[in-house]
Amino acid sequence: MKNRDLIRILKEYNFVLVRSNGHSIYSNSIKTVAIPNHMEHSKGLIRRIFQQMGLNKEQIQKYI
Repeated sequence: MKNRDLIRILKEYNFVLVRSNGHSIYSNSIKTVAIPNHMEHSKGLIRRIFQQMGLNKEQIQKYI
């Protein structure tokens, strides 16, 4: 998955950029996730990020 697609999904779930350094840190005031600054992300990494966001299996499968 491309980085811009992942950021679009984060914004759909009300995550906003907190800071950016080696990783971009997004938060929705309840949960915080760190996204590596890569152009492309593997399915395993995307799955872990979505789990950290609190998505269930059906929501994860919709995007992967």
